[in-house]
Amino acid sequence: MKSKIFYLTLVSFVLLALLYSIALIQGWFFYWPWFDWPMHFLGGFFAGGFSLWFFFKKLKNRQEIFLATFCGALIIGAAWELFEYFTGLAFVVYGNYVFDTVKDFLMDALGALAVYALAAKIKDKENV
Repeated sequence: MKSKIFYLTLVSFVLLALLYSIALIQGWFFYWPWFDWPMHFLGGFFAGGFSLWFFFKKLKNRQEIFLATFCGALIIGAAWELFEYFTGLAFVVYGNYVFDTVKDFLMDALGALAVYALAAKIKDKENV
């Protein structure tokens, strides 16, 4: 199962990096203000998958898997928000910064829940 989580996480990272690079070059975050939503979902998916993969041997049950996935994604998401803020990348054209940050955390959390659901499904399949 750990190798499946690794490849799932790797694919999500490559997709995230590719889309983020193109979005910065093409200005998609300005043309499509909603584009930030799927990027944070993918970021939460990647961060949750990375946390799950990193702590895999220490996780014993579904509750620990969930906590590692969810908390890992939110910690990495918080680090990303701080990076954006201190580098000046975080500015909001529409709305306000607090709402945007809360929305970003929500999308990170949904991405983490998605990778948790996939991991639980993979675990159930392997235990049959």
